[in-house]
Amino acid sequence: MKRIIGMLLLSLLLLCAACQDMTNIEDEAHVLALGVDEGTVRRFNFTVQIPSPTAKDEKNGGFTLHSAEADSIFEAIDRINAALPERLSFSHLNDIIFSGSLAAQGHLQELARLLPSRLGFRTTCRVAVTKGQAYDFLEGMGGLGDINLAKHQRAWMLEPSESALFPECTYIELAESLGNPIYTALVPLGAFRPSTGASMMLGCALVSDGVLVDSFDAQETLALMLARDEFQRGWYYDEAAVVELRSARPRKARVVSFEPLILSLGVYVKFDASSDYGNAEIGDIEQRIAESLREELAALFEECRSLGADAFQLGTCAIKSFMTNAQWEAYNWPERLKEARLDITVDCEMGA
Repeated sequence: MKRIIGMLLLSLLLLCAACQDMTNIEDEAHVLALGVDEGTVRRFNFTVQIPSPTAKDEKNGGFTLHSAEADSIFEAIDRINAALPERLSFSHLNDIIFSGSLAAQGHLQELARLLPSRLGFRTTCRVAVTKGQAYDFLEGMGGLGDINLAKHQRAWMLEPSESALFPECTYIELAESLGNPIYTALVPLGAFRPSTGASMMLGCALVSDGVLVDSFDAQETLALMLARDEFQRGWYYDEAAVVELRSARPRKARVVSFEPLILSLGVYVKFDASSDYGNAEIGDIEQRIAESLREELAALFEECRSLGADAFQLGTCAIKSFMTNAQWEAYNWPERLKEARLDITVDCEMGA
């Protein structure tokens, strides 16, 4: 009997201990987006975006913003928690926005190593870089009175990536690119437009080992995604036609020679028969698009290779020829890439 009573008391103690740590859902402020800027007094300025049932008008967009300067995200959370009636919860975090100046200084490497387990956010949350301040960007990415701000933001961020207009980069993809010479992250690049009061996507930022090394407009982003085999479909513009391009089949990339380093890349696209190409002949359109894309890809490769950034992810083909990691590291891919030559072919045809 004593043994049974003892087990019951132990169970009650464990139950009480578990209940003591429970947080009522009504006592939580769910963060949907996190912005990170440079601080003026402390190292960083962290901004959290929280949906607010009392801010449904167009000016507030159904959310409130709360900022704190701090040397770490955990210190910032403590400061914001002290000013709110609820405690911050990151379990519903959808987006992390970094300012471009912060990313260019290499702080992404430090910030991307935040421990999701300590903050409780999903590693699949989206990451973006903005020109200007992340605070302003968050201010312009609200739902404009939308009942469900989270759904609005999901559509706002995912629709461009699903149509291949802009890339999608998750937290885990950014974190895995750190110290990885064969993976350079393409992060969506946006900006806040004061004239419209809204944020918009512009292209992409090239992040190599946690440092923003270059940025590209929408047309260059399309070409980069095509080279990386991440392209699905998107609009292509030239002087005589506007066509909707689609990926025809996966790219073909290979190493022709290691000494000297010579690479080859073949990409294949088709355009919709219903596209607006004016009175031009189909064959002329196919040839013009193929040549234009080849020149675009060649220029992008030259620009990125001078930075030692494998924007085309050609190292994924080269690494297969090395038996050990030591051999691969001794080859020094980033430096070899700076002297590499890339032969590019583009096939373009009209599809159904």
